[in-house]
Amino acid sequence: MGKCTKSGFTLVELLVSITIIMVLTVTAVVNYGNAQKNARDAKRKADLEKIRVALELYKQDLGGTYPANYRNSLVGYLDTVPTADPIGCPYFYEQKEMGASYRLGAHMELERNCTQEKTNPTNCEGQDGGGCDKRCLDPSPSTGKIIFNYVIHSP
Repeated sequence: MGKCTKSGFTLVELLVSITIIMVLTVTAVVNYGNAQKNARDAKRKADLEKIRVALELYKQDLGGTYPANYRNSLVGYLDTVPTADPIGCPYFYEQKEMGASYRLGAHMELERNCTQEKTNPTNCEGQDGGGCDKRCLDPSPSTGKIIFNYVIHSP
């Protein structure tokens, strides 16, 4: 009579396979989250660059000064004036030196996308309005302010 052999996986083989699948899944989920944040940061930078170019055109066309409020002033220069980032945090704009210069900012999610300078306006909404979302706020509960950690200055 022939020997009867059973084929199948041992418990150790199953546990090793499940562990490898779990590690790969966790790695993929973490990388996906960072990719999403990086994509939103790239959108913020692109929006600010569009605003910067429109501000320079505005300055060239209208007397050599920057507007006090970019949201209303750039309507003719952009099809859609970006006022908030992909998750709804408002962009920061501040006219300085009687319209001779400006600062434009956004809140980046990933630290590697930030600039060295950080600005914290006096109120939650920035200078010229916009909403305020808890996701946009400084993580320290004492301030309750948005930290704009990516800032562009006028040339």
